Amino acid sequence: GNGAAASTRRILFVWQNDNNTGTNPPAGIDNISLTSNTPPTVVNMSNGSISTCNATFYDSGNTGNYTNNQNLTYTFCPATAGQFIRASFTSWGVEANFDYLSVFDGNSTAAPMIVGSSFSATSPGTITATTNNASGCLTFKFFSDGGTVGSGWVANVTCVATGATPPSSITAQDCQGAYTICSGANFNYQSLGSGIFNDANSGLGNRGCLNNYANTPNGSAEHQSVWAVFSPATNGTIGMTLDPAGSSTTDYDWAIWGPFTGSVPCPPQQAPLRCSAASANNSAGAMTGMGNGAADVEEGAGGNGWVSTINVTAGQLYLIMVDNWNATSAPLTLSWQLTNGATLDCTPLPIELVTFTGKAKGKNNYLEWITASEINNDYFTIERSIDGTNYSEIGTIKGSGTSHETKTYSTIDYTPSTGINYYRLKQTDFDGGWKYSGIVAINTDYANGSISNIHPNPTNSDINFEFNAPLAGSIYLQVFDYTGRLVTEDNMAVSEGNNSLQTSLNNLAKGIYSMKVSFNQTGFSSVTKIVKQ
Repeated sequence: GNGAAASTRRILFVWQNDNNTGTNPPAGIDNISLTSNTPPTVVNMSNGSISTCNATFYDSGNTGNYTNNQNLTYTFCPATAGQFIRASFTSWGVEANFDYLSVFDGNSTAAPMIVGSSFSATSPGTITATTNNASGCLTFKFFSDGGTVGSGWVANVTCVATGATPPSSITAQDCQGAYTICSGANFNYQSLGSGIFNDANSGLGNRGCLNNYANTPNGSAEHQSVWAVFSPATNGTIGMTLDPAGSSTTDYDWAIWGPFTGSVPCPPQQAPLRCSAASANNSAGAMTGMGNGAADVEEGAGGNGWVSTINVTAGQLYLIMVDNWNATSAPLTLSWQLTNGATLDCTPLPIELVTFTGKAKGKNNYLEWITASEINNDYFTIERSIDGTNYSEIGTIKGSGTSHETKTYSTIDYTPSTGINYYRLKQTDFDGGWKYSGIVAINTDYANGSISNIHPNPTNSDINFEFNAPLAGSIYLQVFDYTGRLVTEDNMAVSEGNNSLQTSLNNLAKGIYSMKVSFNQTGFSSVTKIVKQ
């Protein structure tokens, strides 16, 4: 630790014996070994790059706060060829939702983003370059706005011999899993997340107005998103209306890329053709879209929700991403306004899935789906997840090959996890092609029944409550006094779903009681303290 300039250092060991007997400490010391470790290179966030396998990576403030209005890019590459950079963040303090650290799986910002990027409120944790990354490098891009600053971060940068496994699952929340919107039909969807791949975030210049949420150009453009593809069958003009299903406070933002020919690039690399990031309160019912007399092609948060229609040519391809900025899981309906002869094409999909539903009954989760038609449908794979991201197979069901009749399928998950279980279908063709369905979430916390809204409490007469039953049956209600003596009981029939119920305490004296509600069909039981005034 001596800071004086010198090429030689000396470590002195001093031994002192207290002249007492015993084996600790012993009478002599030997076998002392010294190991010299090169201290890590200290790297403060700036514009630059380094090849290293031993560094400590700080924000620009090092042990202090970073500053406002930063837009910096730094790349770490492995000092040993064939290895992969790993960054383990041990400290994190970035202004949530305004300052962002974006991490790219390569040696520049042109590389795909690491899953989870851009990082703001939550630490990146440990990040490793993936095996898809031939350079083994990681590139970090930091943006801070002009407001509040934070303590920044500390990360240990090392090299590992094996890269991380790249993501492989694809959903409708990913560009490559985009729905095909068919023949101008309304498009209905409810998103629960941002998918496995951060497509809209992968290129920080491909997002148009979505690139500047609250003046944060590195901020995430996917909160709860869905991707879809549409193609005009005839020339004309296309408008559309995006309605957040009656939720006037849900802020849906969107972008359309195109036109493309032959295929749609995922993720898109160019700026959007149309884009709106208008706040929900800027238009009636929080609706947004193309049309309504608008002449602009792009608008930020201060826009009125509407941009101009597009003139299309038959055979062109367009890609749309819609994002629920509030992450409220509110469903959306996209309806089309096709004028001047425009119609939408309908490329046949391997399967036309009408519904995919699920519900808990007792200890099991029941899944059902209906198809209107199938083309070369070999089989369905049922997949389950407990976090909405990582899925595993729990069963398969044979498809109907080619069919133009309505088919109904069902299966039962006999071993769901406690809490929310997420399910999706993977439909596989005879030629090996496949496509994912949307996601169904089932909360097993309520699988046996649930009691809620117990009121009034205290009461001077009746107690009201709601019981959500997974199936029709009856509940057994008991009231006990403070000594544990049963003072009243009742059997109440309930139907499947939510039931509003009431029991009378008029004949009871003032005091404290326990109300026990049991549902014999599932073994549900709940005890609540109630007060009679």
